[in-house]
Amino acid sequence: MLYNSIGSSYEALGRYEEAFESYQKAMSISRKALGQQDAQVATCYCNLASILLQDGQFDEALQCYNMALKIRISKFGEENVAVTNCLCSIGTVHARLGNYTKALEYQNKALEVRRRLVKEDDLLLANSYGNIANIYSKLGKHGPAIDYHERALQIKTKAYGGEDHLDVATSFVNIGSSFFSQGRTDQALIFFKKGQKIRSKWLHPYHPLIGTCYNNIALVFEKQGKSEKALKYCEKALEISLRTFGEEHHEIGFIYNNMGTALVSMGKAEEGLEMFKKALEIYAQVFDGENLEIANCYANMANAYLMLKDRKKALDYYNEALNIKTRLLGSVNREVAVLLVNIGMVYVEEMNYEEALNKYKKALEISVSQEKDNMPFVMAVYAKIAEISHVKAIEMKEIREKSENFYDWRLKSYNKDPKQKIEVMGGNKQKPKESMGNGVKRGDLVKKVRDGKENIGFKGCDLRR
Repeated sequence: MLYNSIGSSYEALGRYEEAFESYQKAMSISRKALGQQDAQVATCYCNLASILLQDGQFDEALQCYNMALKIRISKFGEENVAVTNCLCSIGTVHARLGNYTKALEYQNKALEVRRRLVKEDDLLLANSYGNIANIYSKLGKHGPAIDYHERALQIKTKAYGGEDHLDVATSFVNIGSSFFSQGRTDQALIFFKKGQKIRSKWLHPYHPLIGTCYNNIALVFEKQGKSEKALKYCEKALEISLRTFGEEHHEIGFIYNNMGTALVSMGKAEEGLEMFKKALEIYAQVFDGENLEIANCYANMANAYLMLKDRKKALDYYNEALNIKTRLLGSVNREVAVLLVNIGMVYVEEMNYEEALNKYKKALEISVSQEKDNMPFVMAVYAKIAEISHVKAIEMKEIREKSENFYDWRLKSYNKDPKQKIEVMGGNKQKPKESMGNGVKRGDLVKKVRDGKENIGFKGCDLRR
């Protein structure tokens, strides 16, 4: 219908309010002319849900997608491409709500049906691969995430005859996000800039997707310790998002959170706290219940209070973040382990060594279970335990030797697979704050962590795809 086409044009331009109005008109006409259960009405529900999702109204978007799914199944049965589109969209909403297990369930169901309906190089499969990759990335499973992203990229470049397409730009940004989550900031920056270049060519300068690129590039600079550069890119992203969404939108909250992180890194803890509080005010209006973005904000506030020497508040906010992440991600997750270490470090400052040791040991259990991707972190936790363990000298020596042996094992693996050097060593002069091994000698590294000079804190910045 005409109004749906007009709405799609507005949506492509990032003019979501006008798009929503057009979609509403299309829905009203379709219901009157075709009845409540027509396939066209389902399309209208999906279009409205797309805007609601952009606006952060996740529950309303979920309701619309479920209505569309119900209509399409009744019309076409479950083995239908339009039905899989609804399943993917519902999975996406659950992912935004932090319900990753449920999100993965919907995405895998859609992929299963699509594989039966289309060829292996169909763009629908690329869409599914990208969606699944994003969820794996959120769950900290970066190897599978990059694998799925690369599958999606291969299909897209073949279908579009090269890289110069907005859909390819989305894959570049997503791959960059996965590299960023691994601490591979140089690789992340390459892919973010590739995505920005394509988007800047095809979209107007104030399109929200351009803002997303600025925000992601800001996070890379922050991770590399270039906080002033990070703040400038955050300000660019904020300008675009305010023009597009207004003040009370989850995207604005993400940017305030990232600006706060940059300010704290610059030693401006009080200014950073103001940004985090602004972000939380927005999140309270947008998210219904617990969400990872809220947990990230709490962790960032804890960092700021720690800088201000308010250890009680720092502990309170770290524990709030830990509780949310444990419930949403499960207890065996790297982000949970990092928070446990941060809490342990606060207890060390309070000379509560028993509690600190307890937190470090829990973190160690988690990180060792994922040791292939977490060697530098495992080493750091061993060193932290060695720092405060009230044990015999021989036991202390064993702990330190274990941490050094982990490092030796990793070095040998570099010789077999040079690509791994990028993953752990970082491949750059700046040390990612969660990656322990950027060209530091083995003994120096353990000593630096033991002496408290190496930070393994988690900043909880928000990547946007």
